[in-house]
Amino acid sequence: MREFSTSPGYEVAVGQKTLQYNNTNGLVKNPEWNIGLQKTGYISEAGRCLVMQTHIAGRKLIMVFLDSAGKFSRLGDAQRVRQWVESLPALGSKLQGGRAG
Repeated sequence: MREFSTSPGYEVAVGQKTLQYNNTNGLVKNPEWNIGLQKTGYISEAGRCLVMQTHIAGRKLIMVFLDSAGKFSRLGDAQRVRQWVESLPALGSKLQGGRAG
């Protein structure tokens, strides 16, 4: 699942035909993203969605975006969350500062 969900595209041989499947999450093509698993989708109850597991600034994150306004807004939302997480103090320094000496 990880390989297929994080590949930009995949070809499948079906008889004498080859079918091309392309990933609709443009972030998987971006080398700045470390995505372990992801799924985009749409259902009428939740709208356009994106669920993904990633590593950002030394943190393991699971992002869930539901009912995105447009086709690409879920990717923009993920970028904004990434920028916010990267602006936070380092996780290690926060843990060190909270320990009693």
